Amino acid sequence: SIEIEKGDIQGEIPNLASINLFNIEQFRRKDASILENINAKLDLIEKYSEEPNKKFNLIRKIAKDIDESKFIKLDELENSIVLNRTVYRENDPKIEQLLTRKKFLLKDVEKNVISYLTSEKELLEAKIKISSRPQEVIDKYKQLLSQASRDQTTLENLENERNQLSLSKSRKDSPLQLITKPTVLDQPVSESRKKILLIEIFKFSIIGIFVGYLFDKKDNLVYSKRKIEQLLDCKLIQELNIERQEDWPDLLEFSSEKFGNLGSFSIIPLGNIDGRYVDLFSNKLTKLNNKYQVKVTKNLIESVKNDNQLIIVSPGSVKKDQIIELNKFFSLTKSNLIGFFLLK
Repeated sequence: SIEIEKGDIQGEIPNLASINLFNIEQFRRKDASILENINAKLDLIEKYSEEPNKKFNLIRKIAKDIDESKFIKLDELENSIVLNRTVYRENDPKIEQLLTRKKFLLKDVEKNVISYLTSEKELLEAKIKISSRPQEVIDKYKQLLSQASRDQTTLENLENERNQLSLSKSRKDSPLQLITKPTVLDQPVSESRKKILLIEIFKFSIIGIFVGYLFDKKDNLVYSKRKIEQLLDCKLIQELNIERQEDWPDLLEFSSEKFGNLGSFSIIPLGNIDGRYVDLFSNKLTKLNNKYQVKVTKNLIESVKNDNQLIIVSPGSVKKDQIIELNKFFSLTKSNLIGFFLLK
């Protein structure tokens, strides 16, 4: 359905001198759309001239904001006709009188609606005529507007360049001048290289300690030999360098003198140590003395089945909690924990 809002076609003609050409074109297009809507309404009223019911509904929809009182009268009259038809015949004078009144009232409403739409149509046509501009005028306006925009940009660039030149000129005309004669010393004024070196060493040492502390806190891993010695409830027997495995037999032979003839004992790899190094350690220790009965296991309960226990540990591969748990276990079992080897 096509509807016309009352506020769209009523009001004063805009002051065209106070708005630009593009706004005028927008107003003209809007008014043309409303005018097309009104023409469609008038065409529909004429189309339904032979269909009273459709025409009545259309007129009522259009004129709901014009004069609602007449439609109230029409509704009352229609109700009266329906009521009387239940009592009187269709050709009864009373029914005919009511129908005649309805016909004249409907004609009056139709006349008012057509008059209203016609007046609004004439107003819109006048507005469109006033706001119309030849295409040549619109093209010329666009051209001038584009030229004005380019000129404005050029003017701004020229002003910026002028300001830059003025600033450069002022710098050349008024250079900096010395107030007093400078004094040049025989020796450069700066801190000694030794002092700078010591400061840098101290600074990076502090940073290294702090980073190491953060790593310890984050991973719960023990990275220092000293910390391992503090945590383990047994003595350090020997340190073994992974990169110098050829020295292990001599070091193990020297270490075996410390714990004498052990007989059977369990080697307990503590933490996440590479199995290759554990096997190498076990083999070299067995070759050292064929009387040794060596068993490698991470299971603490299995380890105490042998008479003695020997721990192998590496910094950075064992957690603090693992060492604490191992100490608790051996304190309860009262086993003979000989000591530990440190792989580094």
